[in-house]
This record gives sequence, C-alpha cells and structure tokens, in this order.
Amino acid sequence: MFKTNSQQQMLKDEVKFSCLAGVVTTAQRASFERQVFLTSRGNSLVRFKETKAGSSVFAIFFLGSQLQRSLKRLCQFMNIQICYESDSELSREILLEQAKSEREEDKRAHVATRNLLVQLMNDVAGQVKDWKATLLQAHGIHTTMNRFRAHKGNSVLRAEGWCPSKEKERLSDILEHVVRDKGVGQAVLTDMQVGKGVPPTYFEENDFTTAFQQIVDTYGVPRYKEFNPAVPTIITFPFLFGVMYGDIFHGSCLLLFSFMLYVLLFMGIFSTYCGVIYNDCLSIMINGWNGSQWQHGDVDGHAVMVQRNVYAVGIDPAWSGVDNQLAFANSLKMKLSVIIGVGQMTYGLFVKLSNHLQERDYLSVYFEFVPQLVFMLCFFGYMVFLIFYKWCLDWTTSMLPDTPSLITVMIKMFLAPGTVDQSVQIFPNANAQAKAQMVFLVLLMISVPVMLCVKPCILKYRMSHQHLASHILLTNEADVQMSHMDDTGEEREPEHEEKTQPDQPIDSINTEASSSELAAESHSDHEESFGDIMIHQLIHTIEYVLGTISNTASYLRLWALSLAHAELSEVFFSKTLGSTLASTGAGAVVINVASTFMFLMFTFCVLLVMDVLECFLHALRLHWVEFQNKFYYGDGRAFQPFSFATLIKKHNA
Repeated sequence: MFKTNSQQQMLKDEVKFSCLAGVVTTAQRASFERQVFLTSRGNSLVRFKETKAGSSVFAIFFLGSQLQRSLKRLCQFMNIQICYESDSELSREILLEQAKSEREEDKRAHVATRNLLVQLMNDVAGQVKDWKATLLQAHGIHTTMNRFRAHKGNSVLRAEGWCPSKEKERLSDILEHVVRDKGVGQAVLTDMQVGKGVPPTYFEENDFTTAFQQIVDTYGVPRYKEFNPAVPTIITFPFLFGVMYGDIFHGSCLLLFSFMLYVLLFMGIFSTYCGVIYNDCLSIMINGWNGSQWQHGDVDGHAVMVQRNVYAVGIDPAWSGVDNQLAFANSLKMKLSVIIGVGQMTYGLFVKLSNHLQERDYLSVYFEFVPQLVFMLCFFGYMVFLIFYKWCLDWTTSMLPDTPSLITVMIKMFLAPGTVDQSVQIFPNANAQAKAQMVFLVLLMISVPVMLCVKPCILKYRMSHQHLASHILLTNEADVQMSHMDDTGEEREPEHEEKTQPDQPIDSINTEASSSELAAESHSDHEESFGDIMIHQLIHTIEYVLGTISNTASYLRLWALSLAHAELSEVFFSKTLGSTLASTGAGAVVINVASTFMFLMFTFCVLLVMDVLECFLHALRLHWVEFQNKFYYGDGRAFQPFSFATLIKKHNA
C-alpha cells in the first residue's frame, strides 16, 4: 500500500533533526545530563557551557518530535528554562532581541524593586530604635510585675519597694492617675517598717557633685543615713591635690584645661592657691605683694639676713637662692603635712561621732570615740601644738638653753617619761612640761585598754540580762499553756484568742509563733556573738592604734610629692630656659627656641600629665585609706529605681 503525501510529510517531521537550548543551574547539571541520557536512551547529544552567573547553558541535539516532547516534559518537571527550540517559527535573531528586551525589563523591575525596598527599610530603620525601646520597656514592666505578690485570693497585687521620702506624694498622684477611668480599684500606697530589709542609700546629685560622689562610691556606697564622705571630699580632695601639686603656672594651666570638669576645676584652683602660698611659679619666687621680710644686710662685716617687714602672702621670696632654701622648704612642708593629716583624721573621728549619734549608739560614743579622740589628741594633737608653739617663739629673745627638735621631744616623752632635759625643753618651765607630758602619756596608755575591753564587757552584761529575760519568757509561756489544760489533759482553746487573719503579714505571724524557739536558742547565740565581738574589738583597737601612727606618716606624701614637683620644675627650667636666656649672638634665637620647645615638652609630658595623675592617685589613697577608715563603713547598697533610661543604657552597653 502506498502512503499519501500528508502521511509522508508527518513521518518526515517525526524523524527530522531538532535542537533544544536553555539554562540549567550548576547543582542540576549532573542530574539533568543523566535524565536526558535515560529519556533519549542515549540517542541525543548534550553540550554545556558555564557562565559567570553560576549556571550553565546547554544544547540538546536529537531526532524526532516524540523525543522532543519527552525532553520538554523533563525540563518542565525539573523546572529548567528552555530558551530556544529549533522548530520555532521565530528566528534566533528575533528571539535574541526578545531576550535582551526581557532582560532590560527585568533589570528595570529589579532596580525599581530595590529602590522601593531601600526606601521602605530606611523608613523602618528610623522606627527600629523606638521599637527596641518599647520592647525593653515592656520587658522591664513585665519583669518587675512578676515580682509582685498575689494578695487576698489573687484579686490584688502587692508590691514592696523603696522610694525617696519627698517623692511619696508624687508617686501617689501617679498611681491615682494610671488607674483613673480604667475600671480597676484604687491603688493604695502605705508605709512599711524600715526594719524589713536593708534600706538603700539615695543622694540627690547634680552635675557638680556627681564626680565627687563617684570618687566615694568607687570605694563603697554609704550605709542608709550614714554620713556621706562626698560632702567634705568636694573641698578636701582637691585641697590635698593642691598641696602636692602647688605651683602658680601649672595650676593655672590645669584651670585652662578644666572647662566643665568640676573636679579638675577645683584641683586647678587649689593648686594655684597652694602655689601662691609656696610662692612657687616654675620654681621662681615672685615678689608680688610688698618688700621682703628678710633682706641681705651687713652686721659687723658679716653678710646676714636682716628683717625689714612682714611679707603679705606666702613664703618670703628672700629665701630664693639661699643655701638653706631646700632645708627650710622641707621643714615647712613636712610640718604642714603632719598638721593637715592630723586635722583631717581628727575630723574623721568627729564624723564617726555623728554616725554614732545618728544610730543612737551611745556605748560606742563613750567607750570608742572618746578613747580614740584622747589617743589622737594626747599623741599627735600634742605634736601639732608643739609645731605651732615653736613657730610662735621669738628665738632672738628666747631664754631656752637649746633649740629642741620636735621629733626628739616626742621620743623622749615615751622613753623617759616624767623627765625633761635641756635638749628637749621647749617651755620656759621644764617641770610643767614634764608633768604635762606625763599626764598625756598616762591618758594615752589608759585609752588603749578602754577601747579594747569596756565595750565588749558591757555588751556581755547586756546579753546576759537578755538571756535571763528569755528564760523568764519561756517559763511564763509554759505556765500559760498549763493553765489552758483541762482536767482530761487536753489543751483547750482560749475564748478571747482571735484567729489569724488571712491577710496578716507572714513575717509577723512567724515572729509570734517562733518567739519561744528564738528564746531557747538565745544562749548559744549570745555566747558565740560575744566571742566575735571581742575578736572584732581587738582587731579594731590594734588597727586604730597602729593605723593612726602609720596614717600620720602616710600624710608625709604631701611633703614628698610637693618637694618632687618643685625639684622637677626647677631642673626643667634651669636646664633649658634658665641656661639659654643669657646667651647672645646670632645663634641665640635658635638656641632659645629649641630650649623653649624642650621646656614646654618636659612640662607638659611630665608635670602636666604624669605628675597630675600621680598626685590624683595619692590624694585618692589619702581619702580612701587614711581619712575614711576612721568612720566609713562603705557596705551600703545604692538606690537603683526602676528606670527606662537605665534599661536602655544597660542594653546598649
């Protein structure tokens, strides 16, 4: 049978040579190549070419339309894009133009989408900070409310906390405002006894006092109602710094660098003030007030210092350049250091007195503060008095046999009590001096055992009476229980006794129920606490006696650092500007410019940076160790109110 022409044409189309081209990802390439081989049973040719976009272009050559349909279904199943078919009615040039056009449209759509997303993200970015703050606030609120306690059948929430006394009325107004028109009950704000929990410490601060309060809080937070050392620190800290750093020029430079920094501002003020007292400006004494008290003169052919009048402020500039200038400055600054140290430590004792009075601890007032004050005044107070007394003596008309050394006077006071020889006589009447020193020595020796023994013994006596009272309480409770027993031996309920209310505080219930148990255990607790008190008092007494001596010696760092600052300033000036200012000639300008540069570099790096830090640290140590240990506990806890700003600050940190 002969086939018709149409059938022959269809058979020709089925067996003609065809091609498919498209794009496949690198991950699909291996599996796609294998599936093409299985689908065509090896009757196809596949070629791949990698592109820069991480995919591959493929071309499949095969015979027959049936295989073409199978390959197209395979590409559709594997989600592979077919870009060109050999039997397409459109030419490859037209398809290429269409592809380029679609790519441009996709590119424009991509750019427009990207711009839109960037705009949306920029709008959202401005709100992310607010959203984060809102989230932190909600988290803080829920965390705080989780600490509330259910009360009266979970219908009321009860919160216990601390607030400043002056903010109580404002807090009540806030609570009234937040529940208004909310359909809930009125919030009730009540006072609680301070004895429940340790109250936190709260001080009102401003830009001026914050830095000084941080200096104190770094050592320890004051107890509740304890004297705040930051108050005197505002003056004493920069003053001690100024004593060590005293120089008119350097203090003025520190003032220029202390804009809006109040600690540096006061440090600069007191440094300049002490520089005026020392009459020291770059190691140069200034005669800026009036004529010198002492001037060079001639007596019987000998060059001596003759008194003319009294210099108005600070050290007389006549001491500049004399042979004993350093010895005079050392003696003066050493005595000033002792006076300042003893004065500050004595002030610390009176601050301790105010703490005892605030706590109504009169036992510590009479048998701790008083003997400590007696020890301080009979030892170092007497030494400070001798310093002022020796300064006030007119040695040109003095009838004393010798000029005594104060250190020798204090040593002989302990080694040879009751005797005063000519080498240590400083008062006109040696017997009166010996008797006075003997009285001071006796009081000093009595104050030590008083500090050590009296307070623990009185506490022991009080605890013994408390033990006796506890025993009586136990006996009375036993009698009451026996009186409530009926004839059958069963305990009956008293008619007048009231049942415990469900909303009664748990602490008070436990206190009433466990009073007998506490009384039964009181004896062993008292015995153990007395031993602790005795050991603590022994340590405290030894620390005070030895510490007072070592602390006074520690204040000599004021003299040492002041001397070091003055000597460094003198060396830097004399070895740079002081040695080149008198030079002449063509190279004098170059030499003076170079020496000025060196002088400024040494002054800035050593005296304005390193020495400032050194004096700051030593002033800090004098406050923390020598001053605050006389009265400061520093074991309190700071008041940390619920604050959204604090939550956000901690999260950002």
